[in-house]
Amino acid sequence: MDEIWAKLYAAAKAVQRERQISDCVLANAIVPFGIDERHKMFYYMGLKEWQQEHQPNRLLDVFLSMQDDMKAVLDCFEILYPHFEQTSRELIAEHS
Repeated sequence: MDEIWAKLYAAAKAVQRERQISDCVLANAIVPFGIDERHKMFYYMGLKEWQQEHQPNRLLDVFLSMQDDMKAVLDCFEILYPHFEQTSRELIAEHS
């Protein structure tokens, strides 16, 4: 019986996470992202470059790459999000 409750709890948490992501996308018109193990090293290198040299290129590339991964998840669950494509170079030019 405990196994059934554990599965129900896990399913409820998954639905809650999906709802939170959906709310974030709709409320802010942005695609959220998280840093996974594959990108962690590049994230730290990007932070270092940004702090020491004021060069955000690598950091923005990591963010945009992670957003691409999240867009694939959003597409899988048919969650709507703003479909605009912007490169890190365009973001840098806008904020320079």
